[in-house]
Amino acid sequence: MSLLFSNCFQKQESDRQVVGVHPGSSPEQLLEAALEVRPAPRQMDWQQLEMTAFLHFGMNTFTDQEWGDGTDDPALFNPDRLDTRQWISTLKKAGFKLAMLTAKHHDGFCLWPSQFTDYSVKNSPWKSGRGDVVKEFVDACSESGMKVGLYLSPWDRHESTYGTEAYNDYFVDQLTELLTNYGPVDELWLDGANGEGPNGVKQSYDWERYFQVIRTLQPQAVIAIMGPDVRWVGTENGYGRESEWSVIPVGYAPEDTSAVTTSKGITRPQINPMDYDLGSREKLIGANALAWYPAEVDVSIRPGWFYHASQDNQVKSAEKLLDIYLASVGRNAVLLLNVPPTTAGSIARTDSLQLTLLNQTLDEIFRTNQVTGGTITPSSARKRLETGYLTDGSLTTYWEPEADDASPSITVEWEQPRLFGMMTLQEPIQMGQRIEKFILEAYLDGAWQPVTEGTTIGYKRIVRFPTIKASRVRLILPEYRGPAPRIAFWGLYKDLPQVYFEPKEMAFSDHLRLTLHTDDPEATIYFTKDGTLPTMESSRYSGPVELFETTEVRAFAVSPGGTAGFNKSQLYNKARFKVLLEHAPDIRFTAGGSLILSDGIRGGVQYDNNRWLGFEGEDLEAVIDLGSPTNISQLTLHFLEDHDQSIYPPQYVDVMVSSNLKTWQRIRRLRAEETPEVSTPQVVDMAMNRSMNNVRFFKIVGKNQKVPEGYPGAGDPAWIFIDEISIH
Repeated sequence: MSLLFSNCFQKQESDRQVVGVHPGSSPEQLLEAALEVRPAPRQMDWQQLEMTAFLHFGMNTFTDQEWGDGTDDPALFNPDRLDTRQWISTLKKAGFKLAMLTAKHHDGFCLWPSQFTDYSVKNSPWKSGRGDVVKEFVDACSESGMKVGLYLSPWDRHESTYGTEAYNDYFVDQLTELLTNYGPVDELWLDGANGEGPNGVKQSYDWERYFQVIRTLQPQAVIAIMGPDVRWVGTENGYGRESEWSVIPVGYAPEDTSAVTTSKGITRPQINPMDYDLGSREKLIGANALAWYPAEVDVSIRPGWFYHASQDNQVKSAEKLLDIYLASVGRNAVLLLNVPPTTAGSIARTDSLQLTLLNQTLDEIFRTNQVTGGTITPSSARKRLETGYLTDGSLTTYWEPEADDASPSITVEWEQPRLFGMMTLQEPIQMGQRIEKFILEAYLDGAWQPVTEGTTIGYKRIVRFPTIKASRVRLILPEYRGPAPRIAFWGLYKDLPQVYFEPKEMAFSDHLRLTLHTDDPEATIYFTKDGTLPTMESSRYSGPVELFETTEVRAFAVSPGGTAGFNKSQLYNKARFKVLLEHAPDIRFTAGGSLILSDGIRGGVQYDNNRWLGFEGEDLEAVIDLGSPTNISQLTLHFLEDHDQSIYPPQYVDVMVSSNLKTWQRIRRLRAEETPEVSTPQVVDMAMNRSMNNVRFFKIVGKNQKVPEGYPGAGDPAWIFIDEISIH
């Protein structure tokens, strides 16, 4: 069975974005076809941007909502200090290479004075209706050398023609305005949301026509998400797949594949972007065509996509952003981080500070590549491995072993041991993606020992592991496609010194011994016990710390060269009374033990935040020991209700008392109050208001239930989640 290549690829060998295969091709033939798939030049340019920024700004910014319905008065749009230069300056200093503006969101309000609708900035009081946010944004990008991205929502909840063929004309007209009046555009983001318009009808989008317009007017632009060049990674949490293939099977016939790279008949690959596996060998079986379709990871620096003042204290920290960077750019994807401007028209200082710190952190970590200072020895090489080939940052220089090398590897050795806890790998993706597995080993105590391993590499793979000290390491490539793997870059880096707490955050009864340590043996730890941020003037850690009261411990580590790690904090709460459980909670939801129920800290509404004890299908039975006879007036139990997770309050709770732990007297049966239908998680309190004297022991028995009819998982065992028992 021979491979089928479309005519356009025979004419233009450098552009093999899609390769067709005959139905029934063998696994070997499919792998051979996969080796022929290449990124188009526009995809190659886009991939190397690595960090791009989303700017959600529009009517929703001023109405304090996420999805407007298209009925808000244009007069509401009125930023008093719009400063697009501040946007771009902030992003550029933070290392971003492209900025993407929401020119029109689902509400249909346009940030440019479109001649095809009155629902735009021209009918707002901003600049007396003579303003143009898109122009100011593009001008700011041009001045600073920032690439331009535009988001244009096909879903339009304002436009009266939505739901008819006339709307496709309207959308094409708006596309044409944006792509002809504002200079070069490098990415066009087409959202897949398709709800009802003002007439209660959904729209049949003419995607192929939209693509033709973009390819004709801005051929260098990648068409993302609903387009043929860039796919959505499948989540909005900032994390890509552990195995992220850019070469994936696509759902159209071989005779259609040539359309993807031409200006006519462009077809979007038909995939489910949320599938965990998109490109493994097993996934290739049965494919009609294979396409280069890389992932974009979109996530917001805040809980929402548009700015909300109420979220000013919920901005992701630089530490969290670093983790997201490693799990997006470091997993063969491009990061699209949303940084929403405020109602004033600027990026908030809280956001800017974390972006700046992220950039400083990345510079600190990746400044010195330890591989550069070592002697590199390959197991074999198809051509001479020149000095610097693996560390010069160029994808055009690379190592490729001989095809008959049964165990391809490269070793680096230093005269003196080096510390490192992070590794970067890159393939020369202009020649395709091949590697399926890699292993890093270090020579320690007279033997090769595993350090870390992974699967795909692609454009870039970054792996983090506990810091080690070694004078010799080797990279092994045991699994790959084609005759031999290729590596264009190899980097080993010293991670920021990390502080670890043992035990982690928990409640304790009498006292607790806390140990701090770091994976950098040369680093020094500084800490505080009063909740203040530690500095190098704070207490220097030299041994276990004894805690006798509720204490917030903060700590950070500093390497000998002055590199400081992130501040870490843990809260250790002294429990007010002892709690004994008859049945252990589910192993996934232990929250550090039963004392969590008496530490005075509420768990919020997130079931998996390590603040809740969870019991599946079992009753909750707990004995409370107040330590001595006590006068009380109230007992309150705090339960979680989250229908999506099958979490419900108990049917009822029996409250009992005892003086000797042998005989128990039931004094009250509590039931949750009837509440309206809830669509979001909530905390449900069950309270007993009753004055009692000289009570020491309580027992509570919460009767579990089945998931009620009409709810997901009806009839299955329900969960009981409890986070606190309050006694006054």
